[in-house]
Order: sequence, then C-alpha cells, then structure tokens
Amino acid sequence: VDESEVRKILSPLLDKCYTEFEQYLLMTSSSGPKKAIEFERMLIELFKQKFKFLCTHTGQLRRKKQGHNYSDILVVDENKNNAIIVDAKAIKEFSLPISDQDKMDAYINSFEELNDKFYKENKLDLFLCLFVAHTLKNTFHARAKIFSDEIGDIHCSGIDIIELIELSKKKNIGLRQNELISKLKISGTINSQLIN
Repeated sequence: VDESEVRKILSPLLDKCYTEFEQYLLMTSSSGPKKAIEFERMLIELFKQKFKFLCTHTGQLRRKKQGHNYSDILVVDENKNNAIIVDAKAIKEFSLPISDQDKMDAYINSFEELNDKFYKENKLDLFLCLFVAHTLKNTFHARAKIFSDEIGDIHCSGIDIIELIELSKKKNIGLRQNELISKLKISGTINSQLIN
C-alpha cells in the first residue's frame, strides 16, 4: 500500500477529528448558563493558541459608568492595531434577537473604555463585533447585516463553534493575522471557508 495514497484518503477524516480541548469547547458551547464562563475561557485559549491573538476576558469586569458591562472577550491583533469584541453564546441555537443587538450596541459604545484600560498607548480600530455560538439560526445572517447597517463602520458577524474550530486548523493561521483580519471585515455568517 502506497503511504501517500493512505494519507490522501485519511487526511480529510483526520481533519474532522477533535482534540480533547475541541470536544470540551464544543460541549461548553451549548451548555447554557452553567458553563457559559468556561465557554468564554475556552474561546480565549483558542484565539490565543491557534490564532495568536491577544485576548482579555472582559465579560466579568464591572463598568464604572452605568449601563451594560463589557463584551465577553476583547481580541486584539499582535500589532495592537485592530480589535474584535466577542459575545460568547453558550446556547444550542442563536438568532441575534433585538435584546442581544442592544447589548452589543452598548458594548460598542463602551469599547473606548476597554481601549484606555488595556491598550492606552494604542488607538485600536474596532472593526468587528463577533457572536460565537454552538449553532447560528438561519435568521442570523440577515439580522447581522441589518444590525451592521445600523451601527455604521463596524461589522457584525457570527460563527458556529465547529466552523471556528475548523478555521483554527487552517495552515499557519496564527502567522496569517493580517490576511484573516482583512477577510473578517464582513457582516453576517462566517464559515471556515473564509480563508484557505
């Protein structure tokens, strides 16, 4: 049996195998409130380890000003130029209801506080508000596009956890931040085919 033929046949199957970390991330992504904070922490590890982003767990921080707290995660590129705010949804299906749009709008409005708190020496460009959920409902895409139009220059997107895991497995993804950031400047549903 030719080794290259075996690799060619098994490679797609092995790509679909999940590590213990990925299996646990999948489990926490639909756990509801009991493991929601654990889901946030797992996402931070994924963004740090695979994508090589700088991450801060901001969801549990209290604001000095009134209103909603901060987004769950602040994600920043290694050059400290670009930022993403992440809202982790540890539920089976997410559709982007009005209540979550209102919260995200508040998170966007409080972004400068996070910038000043963690990256005072840099003026970060907030280009994306990202929802990560176990599964995005079919209605998410249209709602995210409408919400993006309402909030202006910031894109609103979402990604299923399986798609995020698959995206994290792309060759040299941690060394391709600039390429990834340019591809993430879209609104709606994101999938792992975003980048080769």
